Amino acid sequence: GKDVPVAVIDTGLDYTHSTFGGPGTTAAYRSALASTSAPDPTLYDSTKYLGGWDFAGASYNGASGTTAYDPVPRPDANPIDGPGGNHGTHVAGTAVGFGVATDGTTYRDGYDDLPSESVGERFSIGPGSAPEAGIIALKVFGDNGGSTALTGAALEWIAQQVATGTEIDVVNLSLGTDYGAVDDPDGAKLSALMDAGVLPVIAAGNA
Repeated sequence: GKDVPVAVIDTGLDYTHSTFGGPGTTAAYRSALASTSAPDPTLYDSTKYLGGWDFAGASYNGASGTTAYDPVPRPDANPIDGPGGNHGTHVAGTAVGFGVATDGTTYRDGYDDLPSESVGERFSIGPGSAPEAGIIALKVFGDNGGSTALTGAALEWIAQQVATGTEIDVVNLSLGTDYGAVDDPDGAKLSALMDAGVLPVIAAGNA
């Protein structure tokens, strides 16, 4: 994955986590969570975290009929994964995480000839599928997860970036719904991204 930028549309990203080269401390995460400004460069590895955007804000939840329903997005420049989310961090780690050694530090010893030990003997968290790729975090859920109607906005953001010369090679959507539709406009947006050279990687969904 070296030099491959991957955009993950999800609940955000804990870019302070060791598997992304961050400090890996509770204090660093709390500092990131408290801000709506662009992330503090001391809290992330700039070779891994390449930028992103929060389309939702902390309290957004598109799940109508629930007490947590808050359909008004409050976007900001900090796509930190909220304490009730974490799905985006998990997905990003599976895709592009460096891995975390058993002593809690970021694994940086290379991937060409890994020994065959189990994860528990060498890693506390194994490397992702493309551990040398970079990540762009696009947060479309509030800090407590729920539902979203902001996926299309994130796809349009990617299209705008690509149109102005920013390289984004892959977009990952590990999202699902009970009632998908063949004429969902997000499908047309994904087709346009494919025509622009962006590879969509899309989960079928748990349902």
